[in-house]
Amino acid sequence: MRKFRSKLIDALEGLLDTVINQKTNATVRDEIGEAPGLALDHLKERLKTRGLENDRLTAETLLILEQVQDLREKRKAAIKRSNAQTETIILDNLNRKIALVKTFQSMVDELEPSAIVSLYGEFAPAGLPPPPKAITHQPKK
Repeated sequence: MRKFRSKLIDALEGLLDTVINQKTNATVRDEIGEAPGLALDHLKERLKTRGLENDRLTAETLLILEQVQDLREKRKAAIKRSNAQTETIILDNLNRKIALVKTFQSMVDELEPSAIVSLYGEFAPAGLPPPPKAITHQPKK
């Protein structure tokens, strides 16, 4: 086991001493030694830019929230406007119905009873003789 361990350590040492950059004559060992320092520098730089990114994201988020609020207010106003228009239409229709009822009432007041029965024949029970012509109804004044 010791022999295997020493061979493994020798192989790793040889690997670490391998030159990976011919121009600078840098070895794997040199690059690994610089890695923690580079990683720390990268992390520090990243943390500096994170603050700027967070500020930008905060500003964008606030802008989006304002746009959503604006859209909600516009939609609420459009719904109120639509409801008011619908209510106006309903009231106009109700006024027309009331006018029709008044027209029919004045017609009933002015017509003879037999004329009413002939106009609304389906209301007369089947088999009844028509009303006598002698009975007339005078319109109300």
